[in-house]
Amino acid sequence: MKNRILAAMALCCATSSTMPLWAAEYGDPTIVTVEPNLATDGTGGGKYYIYHVATRKFIAAGNASGTQLSVDSIGQEITMAYGEERPPLLVQEPKVPGKGWIFNMLDGPSNGNRFHEIYVTGTASAYVDCGSDGHTLWQIQKQENGYYAIKIVDQDPDFGTVSGNEMTVNGVWGVNPGSTVVYPFADKDQGGFEKVETD
Repeated sequence: MKNRILAAMALCCATSSTMPLWAAEYGDPTIVTVEPNLATDGTGGGKYYIYHVATRKFIAAGNASGTQLSVDSIGQEITMAYGEERPPLLVQEPKVPGKGWIFNMLDGPSNGNRFHEIYVTGTASAYVDCGSDGHTLWQIQKQENGYYAIKIVDQDPDFGTVSGNEMTVNGVWGVNPGSTVVYPFADKDQGGFEKVETD
């Protein structure tokens, strides 16, 4: 979303809190979508707000521990960069070889960790305050409808295609109806995810 949505949201929040009658004349801000720069040559990435189409909410932190990957009406700015995973603390090699997209929620909450990469802890949850866990590389896939899906990189040894883990290899970020939790491995072919929305 870059800075246009940030400016619109900031203006909306400021006017509605100080002059609610005046602000009521203008309605909600318009969300302007942009094509993400997905170049993998070092020029891609940037700062974005990620919008979950079905829930009409933004990617944020919340739910368990206040740092679980979630959706909310107020999103968190995410810095995307393509590259190698940062090695876990006190370890020389990253847990996941190769490169992928890294999502940093720099202004997101933290439970004592100094890093803010979105990472996977297991098959059911992702968090925004990676410390020494790893599993921070993601793929971004354009869908036929023009939207995007986000999934773990294929080369992830625990969760990617090479892992052979049936619970994760076809899963992408998704939200079940009535929930605000973003599941990192939502797959409509698995029980409990039949109605999950992944765009």
